[in-house]
Amino acid sequence: MLMQCVQSDPRFMHVFKELTGVDLMDMQEQQMRKTDKEADVQKNRDAEMKVKKEEEERKKKEDEMSALPEEERIAFENKKAADEFKAEGNVFYKAKNFEKALELYQNAIDKVPSELTYYSNKAAVLMEQKNF
Repeated sequence: MLMQCVQSDPRFMHVFKELTGVDLMDMQEQQMRKTDKEADVQKNRDAEMKVKKEEEERKKKEDEMSALPEEERIAFENKKAADEFKAEGNVFYKAKNFEKALELYQNAIDKVPSELTYYSNKAAVLMEQKNF
């Protein structure tokens, strides 16, 4: 209970310092600086580990891509390009630029005609345009 009083009222802190010769505020500040330094070091370690992990994953994906047969690699690249068209089309759709969104969704369909998501996005644009 004494510690609570000492910490809550600076007058108690001053009296405690005079009686014992121990400056609790200085100790707390040193402890805070120490924990801040440890936290900074931990953040740096975490950031380095994250970068290393991302680099390893990227290398692993590149290795997997080079190991794939030519047809599968082309299909994967087409899917990736189609997803980019779709993402860009989503931006235009949200901005109510339906003509550009429709064009981009059609590009995605042309790249990967078997993906139904692109057709549903195109249908949503046509619905918004009331082009049934």
